[in-house]
Amino acid sequence: MGTYHPGPGGRHAAGGGTGTISRNLTGTNFRNPHLDGLWLKRCWGEEVRNVSVLVAIAVNQDGMREVIGVAEGMKEDKSSWLEFLRWLKGRGLTGTRLFISDCCLGLVEALGECFPGAAWQRCIVHFYRNVFSTVPSTQVKEVAG
Repeated sequence: MGTYHPGPGGRHAAGGGTGTISRNLTGTNFRNPHLDGLWLKRCWGEEVRNVSVLVAIAVNQDGMREVIGVAEGMKEDKSSWLEFLRWLKGRGLTGTRLFISDCCLGLVEALGECFPGAAWQRCIVHFYRNVFSTVPSTQVKEVAG
């Protein structure tokens, strides 16, 4: 299992028995990585905490989606995303011209620092979820139409 210990938060990257998540990405051509943070409950001894799991999924040369990175963070802020993106870059992720994610300000700022030549696009699914969360349920069909 591949591990990732960027700092005192004790964050870890998941890695399968085959080393898929921690493998070297040098020479790969992943297009348009989708980045997202998930919030999960984590049990540690008698304590249960909410933790952020940062995920990167990209399309490979064969047109198939692959999980290229997963890491547990303490929160979904700029510093967590910056460490995660540096970890991906350190494993060889280069040449990416477009990243897709939700509109998490810390993530967008971290992308600008770590991959300054890459563009960013807001995920359309996240956009619609944000819009529909503000629309009264009786008007969702009309707005969606």
